[in-house]
Amino acid sequence: MSTSHRHGRARVQLDQLIRGAYQHLEIYGNAASRRVFTRLLAAVHERSTLLRPIAGDGLRKRVVQALTAMAGYHRRFVAQPETWAGGEDDVFALIQSLAQHLLGEYPVPRCLANVWLEGACRRFAAAREWFIFHARGLRFREIPQLPMPITRKMERMLMQAPHHLDIHAALRWSELRALGAEKPLIQAVLDTRLGRELERGEDWREVMRWLVRWQEELSAEKVGAIIELVDELRFTPTRRLTMQGPVWEPPPEPDFSLRGRTPESLERLIAERHYRQTLAISGFHSWKASGLMGMVLVESLGKHGLDGASGLLFGATG
Repeated sequence: MSTSHRHGRARVQLDQLIRGAYQHLEIYGNAASRRVFTRLLAAVHERSTLLRPIAGDGLRKRVVQALTAMAGYHRRFVAQPETWAGGEDDVFALIQSLAQHLLGEYPVPRCLANVWLEGACRRFAAAREWFIFHARGLRFREIPQLPMPITRKMERMLMQAPHHLDIHAALRWSELRALGAEKPLIQAVLDTRLGRELERGEDWREVMRWLVRWQEELSAEKVGAIIELVDELRFTPTRRLTMQGPVWEPPPEPDFSLRGRTPESLERLIAERHYRQTLAISGFHSWKASGLMGMVLVESLGKHGLDGASGLLFGATG
């Protein structure tokens, strides 16, 4: 495919994405948001390379999502799109620059600015507020209603978080770095649900400390299994089938702790639970008689024991 053909295809896709954004704002936004979106498009087109053909259809979509999300926050702007300095840089740096210009007065780490590339996604709604708080000068650890406690060391580490991480993964990364975790453990944790979710931050902090203490003895597979075990025992309600239908019960061991445990003892506990779960799935189940004719298997005994002869007898159930 020639360069001109690729650029033409990119322009067509960009037009489609922009039309889709206007339709989104028509449904979920208002006339003011649509007008600001138009101004943002004009400003970034005139002042930057943000809307020029870029590698990857997905990245192009995220740029339009970012502009759409920013337009929805126009009432919080501290500067106008037309006064943005713009520039020629990678997409992530330009989005960071534009968001800081529009919504704040102080530098914000790249991982936090990346929330705008998620568009109006509800999962990142709180993180967009974190961006505004921090860009207005509030220390990150002082932002209200964060899902986990932030120490000064974590805050320093957050400024160094890899640019490609979203803010949830970056916060987990900074937590682990502040606790002394090495790269293999950090990646193992980020590959689990804890790389995406930050709820119950104080409870999981204890687990993170334990993982850091034993990190030399833990493979990525073991890290995942331990996190799954803690989640299952402490936080996950249990679904049990009864004659009246399914019943939800509290987590099996809400006070379960890793204190005093070793990787070996946890490995035995995990193996034991897997064994019990296997028995529960494949084990014997009983139920009330249906009232239909029953079946009895009769095996005849020869002089050397079972001779293999067998028969089926049917009789009424008792």
